[in-house]
Amino acid sequence: MEQNNYSGNNMNNDNYQVPPALKPREPGADFAAVSMIQGVLAIITSFFCTVFPPFILGGTSILFALLSKGYGKKMAKAAKRGIICAVCGIVLNCGVVGYMTTTFVTSYRTDASYRAQVNELCEDTYGMSFDDMLKIITGEETGVTNVEPGEGSI
Repeated sequence: MEQNNYSGNNMNNDNYQVPPALKPREPGADFAAVSMIQGVLAIITSFFCTVFPPFILGGTSILFALLSKGYGKKMAKAAKRGIICAVCGIVLNCGVVGYMTTTFVTSYRTDASYRAQVNELCEDTYGMSFDDMLKIITGEETGVTNVEPGEGSI
């Protein structure tokens, strides 16, 4: 009877070693990582004077951080960082949008050249000046006044 030269499954390779078992990931690690990434994106997008993306990214970041916890009692560090970044992004976005709105309104009311520029830009774009738009919105031009609920007919 002939002897088999192969020893086991290593195909006659004596240097072959079985890889050690992979360390199992902690539950919710993927959600925590997504939470942290979206929180950072919420901060980044708030600097570009966008209104909606920081709120959407911040809100979903908080959601994913809470989902990463699962039924456990502790939240992963990445999830905590995601919540912190999300809240910072939302607060920063509110500050930037508030500052830009305040600056626009103040400049529009006080600076005649800025007001003329805004009116010209709106007229080129929409066919009517910004002053005319404000008159229509407030009801000054059409003579319409605010009506209390229940009054008038629709």
